[in-house]
Amino acid sequence: MLVVAAVFAVVAASIADPNSQTTPAKAYYSVAGHAFGIGEEQVYVITRTSTLTVRYRDGNAAPTSQTFRENSNSSVAWTVEGIGSAGGPILGVATAAPVSTASASPAATVSPSPTPSASLSPQPSPMLDAQGAGPPTGALADLASASFLLSSLSADLPDIGKWWTSTGVVSLRYGTLTLHMQNIVNQPTGDQGSVVQISSTGGSDLRAKIKVNGFGLATLRGGGGATGQTFVESANKLLLGMTLNAFSHGNAKVKDRTGSYNLNVSTTIKLVRYIPGIPVYSGSPGFLPASAYLGNTAPSDTAVYSTAVPDQVARPVATNTEFIPPAMAPITPYPSTLPEVSLPPIPIPQSSDQPVASPPAPPTPTPTPTRYY
Repeated sequence: MLVVAAVFAVVAASIADPNSQTTPAKAYYSVAGHAFGIGEEQVYVITRTSTLTVRYRDGNAAPTSQTFRENSNSSVAWTVEGIGSAGGPILGVATAAPVSTASASPAATVSPSPTPSASLSPQPSPMLDAQGAGPPTGALADLASASFLLSSLSADLPDIGKWWTSTGVVSLRYGTLTLHMQNIVNQPTGDQGSVVQISSTGGSDLRAKIKVNGFGLATLRGGGGATGQTFVESANKLLLGMTLNAFSHGNAKVKDRTGSYNLNVSTTIKLVRYIPGIPVYSGSPGFLPASAYLGNTAPSDTAVYSTAVPDQVARPVATNTEFIPPAMAPITPYPSTLPEVSLPPIPIPQSSDQPVASPPAPPTPTPTPTRYY
């Protein structure tokens, strides 16, 4: 079944014990059936807006509230550096510094959560499995919002008019949001060519904790609804974009005191650049990362001699290489990538100040994979 949902990141000025929340074991970052190639590049832009208001009565029984707001623009880009032995891509990832504004009214009484330091050592290149799944945190975290769609897409995209239901738990920085969605394909082709359009509606349940001025560490429990649109390019199996809006309201409790909350979140993701890579031979048992097999050769074959009477016509062949170029052929390096693909238009706008990450350079030249051993 297909699932359409999004991870909604609402950044408040004070967050209570974020490490105590459950984190999904993995997230999905590609459409099922997409063929990864060495040197492949994808660039996504992400926009998030959110408003969370907690209302309560102070010590004098006067109505009081605190509102947390966020507007964030960011971008994630990757280049496929190699293909692992299980068939999944090894990614070089780059992110654009997010343009983000976060505020609390009235102001929070504690410092905001620390942001990652630019002086930290670079992390190893993430490796996805053959289904395009990998860690839900790190440089790819902003794209985890598409995981619940991508985690259950099959290579055969659904037919128009078919309904299906989906349920998934998503992680917030201060809690979890569960969406129960009904999804339908309402435009498989037509004016947008090979674009499959999926519409989703459903309900939401929030479980969270956040520190509120004059109220304390509030436990939020409630429900609401969600709507969304997702666009998938069927030829190359690409996530072109996603928009999703959700709201939730319910109780805010601190010991024996009770208040209420309202939450509104909007998330958009859009693919703005796609360059196919050089495909690898899928019949081989596996491949090494590009950095490991550049210029590498396979070991000599052993146990290749027959005990039968030799044929006088046959001649032995070289066994210390997997590729012998034609005699006198010019040595030409393999290209690093294929030409950029023109993406079909989808109704998701991109703001003029949206940062766009530049993907890391691909291996040059693209290596010829040897046998995995």
